[in-house]
Amino acid sequence: MFAAIASVGIQGILCSDRESGSWRVRIGAGRSSAQRHALTPAAHRSTQASQLITGKGVVKKVDPAKKTANLNHEPIPAIGWPAMSMDFAVAPAVDLSKVQPGRQVDFGLEKGSGSNYTVTSITPAAK
Repeated sequence: MFAAIASVGIQGILCSDRESGSWRVRIGAGRSSAQRHALTPAAHRSTQASQLITGKGVVKKVDPAKKTANLNHEPIPAIGWPAMSMDFAVAPAVDLSKVQPGRQVDFGLEKGSGSNYTVTSITPAAK
């Protein structure tokens, strides 16, 4: 026997176990697969925060000691940025020893807190 239940935003189906005669609730059973797997707003922001964004540009300055790089990058549509030059923090795992001013590069960014983005990868541009 089944009975649909909904209380305080929790949806499910109340199921009878024929062998034991007990009742159990299957949470989420009354919702579609898309609803059961939908991200909460906080989870969605977390997913966006960790999304890798890619860009192309030219290295203007690099400071391996401070883990920063100044890049003159092309527009980055994924985050609505026009072409510009700017300083970026560089993730600790990124090796800047071979990154030199004047070189064209492909780079990856991850959004940090607020409006800050960090370079998480930087490689010579594909030709």
